[in-house]
Amino acid sequence: MLGFGLSDKPRSGYSIHRQSDLHEALLAHLGIGAFDALVHDYGVSVGQELLARNQEGNGASGLRQMVFLNGGIFPDQHRPRPIQKLGVSPLGFLVGMLMSRKNFGTSISEVFGPNTQPTAQELDEFWSFIAHNSGHRITHKLLHYIADRVTHKDRWEAALVSAQDRIGLINGALDPVSGKHAYDRWCSTLPNARHHLIENVGHYPQVEAPSEVAATTLKWLAE
Repeated sequence: MLGFGLSDKPRSGYSIHRQSDLHEALLAHLGIGAFDALVHDYGVSVGQELLARNQEGNGASGLRQMVFLNGGIFPDQHRPRPIQKLGVSPLGFLVGMLMSRKNFGTSISEVFGPNTQPTAQELDEFWSFIAHNSGHRITHKLLHYIADRVTHKDRWEAALVSAQDRIGLINGALDPVSGKHAYDRWCSTLPNARHHLIENVGHYPQVEAPSEVAATTLKWLAE
């Protein structure tokens, strides 16, 4: 996505709607008519926007099933970390100025499960993608998704309710940001949607329990 990894890191222009537009353009460019989606964290909001467009008949027409991983699906269940709170404040630019490989490693490790901590090599690799083309300097701009989630809460949640037969959540229970508490909200709000809780991992189940995530996802997509 724009602003992440090896993608461009423009100084401005970040929004969930723009990211969704880019995904639709990429799918069209590749000639992909039908697709399933596996979404995580920031991608959860992009997924919800694509799902809403699909439900409304004004975009993402080829979307079939969507599998969610940990993320702020329900804004009132999102428990932001201190760095996120700073990032959305008027002093948000300080996040990028102060971020280093060391404090990044400390911060991200806190949202992993205690027995599935990232290795030093993994942290180095994560950091290399974040810092590529000075991407860490625009971290506070990417955090605009938090405001987008609040603005579009009703529309995005309505899309989930209408699509319960083709969505599912795989959740890492120990995630302090969107763990078991967010999973419980999913189950109560979307009783007819699929759900799978991984008790011993945190915010990154696809990294902490990749085999279980893959097996569950492929099982659901095959049903």
